[in-house]
Amino acid sequence: MTYQVNGAKAKTQTVNGGGYAITLPAKPYQQRVKISAGSQHVTTVVKKSPAIKSYTDFKTAYNQVLMVTALSKKNQTAVTQLQAQAAKLKQQQAQITTAMKSAEAKLKAGDTSATATITAETQKATQLKASAAKLQQAQAKLAPALKKGKGSSG
Repeated sequence: MTYQVNGAKAKTQTVNGGGYAITLPAKPYQQRVKISAGSQHVTTVVKKSPAIKSYTDFKTAYNQVLMVTALSKKNQTAVTQLQAQAAKLKQQQAQITTAMKSAEAKLKAGDTSATATITAETQKATQLKASAAKLQQAQAKLAPALKKGKGSSG
């Protein structure tokens, strides 16, 4: 049995017990496969596979992992905790923004009860800014270690 992918050189695959298997790597483009076994010929098309992520995104993520692994266990834990805190703050910010937009729309429509919501969300936003400032201070403390780790990640 022979097969040919996208007009490249034909390859041979052994038939075992009347069956065979070929493996095609996933590609970001369509692949045309011609299979011949004796007098039988078939051509099939393998659809393209979407990229999991762009090279730039992959490179950034990979370098971040290398940088973190170069840190001490204590600093790795601190970085992980800071990332979790940053994600939580981002989520809280989105919730405050949504609540403020909703309350502003109600206020614009004449619903004065929304002023209490605006006041409460403004207080939450102030607390969120304070938390973000503390997070930035903690990140600044880790910056020298991260810079050192970045130097070792190349």
